[in-house]
Amino acid sequence: MAAAARTRSAHPAPARAASTRPVPRPGRAALPAEIAALGLLQAGHAATGVGIIVAAKVLGTAVAGRLFVLLEPQLREFAWFVRALDGWHRIKVWVGVAVRKSRIWRAVRAILRQSRGWLKQRLR
Repeated sequence: MAAAARTRSAHPAPARAASTRPVPRPGRAALPAEIAALGLLQAGHAATGVGIIVAAKVLGTAVAGRLFVLLEPQLREFAWFVRALDGWHRIKVWVGVAVRKSRIWRAVRAILRQSRGWLKQRLR
């Protein structure tokens, strides 16, 4: 029995990664600015704090979008990614068609067309 306890496990421990450095993530780049913005909000500087948070979110979205544009050809080499992206595009088109068919969308578009015509008449 003791000999059996000394034998190796059927599930060996996973090998350690060659590097223990953290993987950079674009979403975390704005975290220090957002924490500073929360401090500004607490100190009563609401407009500045909210402005910093909005700017950080916009910048983070722009960086993530740029990375996607740069990496999309390489990502399309994976079949699961192609299926997921094609599914996303189908859903996006379906939602767009449904929104454009809605009564509210057509009403807002009609109001915008009328207001554009009214504005053109006033600016002549």
